[in-house]
Amino acid sequence: MNAHIKETIESVNKILENRKMDNFNLETDEPYQKLMQKEEKVLHLMDDIHKSNTESKRDGESLLSSPLHVVVLKTVNTLTDVFGELSEASTVYDVVDSLVKKERATYIGIVLVFLAIILMFVSL
Repeated sequence: MNAHIKETIESVNKILENRKMDNFNLETDEPYQKLMQKEEKVLHLMDDIHKSNTESKRDGESLLSSPLHVVVLKTVNTLTDVFGELSEASTVYDVVDSLVKKERATYIGIVLVFLAIILMFVSL
């Protein structure tokens, strides 16, 4: 009978030791998870910064190295922005300011060239 009690006590001690080890692992897992969440946030931030830098480099590319569909898309976007600002313009100065913005000059020039070509063919 004493041997049975001794075995029971030893098995209970083993279970308690295992639980202490499990609790210890849980306590260390929690800071690890917090650290991993912070690292994940930093990685997302770095990814966003990289995407932003890549997009700004693409915007800075010359017109000649850009594909045709990109030029057409940027021209259409510029025209919609200009028409939106022209509808809100109240003075002649506002109209001129919306047409002469630096980032729009190239695309406004493209539109004017196409209009000139169209008018040339129409007048023939």
